[in-house]
Amino acid sequence: MALDINGTDGSGTVSNFSVNDTRFTINSSGFLRNASAIGVILINLNVTISASDGLTNSTFFFVNITQAIGEIETLVDGTRLDATINNNTIISLNASIITGTGVIALFNNQSLINNGTSPIGNLTTFNRVGLYNITSVLQGNINFTEDRETWSVTVIIPVVAGNVTGVARALCRSRKLGYFNPNLPVLREAGCI
Repeated sequence: MALDINGTDGSGTVSNFSVNDTRFTINSSGFLRNASAIGVILINLNVTISASDGLTNSTFFFVNITQAIGEIETLVDGTRLDATINNNTIISLNASIITGTGVIALFNNQSLINNGTSPIGNLTTFNRVGLYNITSVLQGNINFTEDRETWSVTVIIPVVAGNVTGVARALCRSRKLGYFNPNLPVLREAGCI
């Protein structure tokens, strides 16, 4: 914080400025600034101006220091996007603070897989078919708000032409019987019955 304060007496001579809080300094020309880092707080300051003729004047005002916005990013296999991968694939999951400070945590379906200071990461093997939520969390602190970002990883069984797996064969049967799920990929590989 920085503020320039001006004042004059009848003769136009100001001899001294002072402030009532040691977290702030003010120089002889009236430039007020914080002397050190200050956390979130509401401070009532009293700035006093002394004139060469012995007169003084005090002004009280509030300084409101609020939290800054914290921002985190989550990378799924190097991108900030949802991913679809084959079963038994290893990918990197990473989290980094963009704005802020503090401890961050990385989750796979609400299970903590890493935490610490930025950046953090984990090589994760996905060995079950399903949908996984990958979330990073910047834990809020006195100076920064909490932030979180989530991407999904969809794990599928790969279908290889001429070598259709049991799951894919069942999907082909369901489609041919009229029970096709429009959210699943259309299977046209050889080997469907």
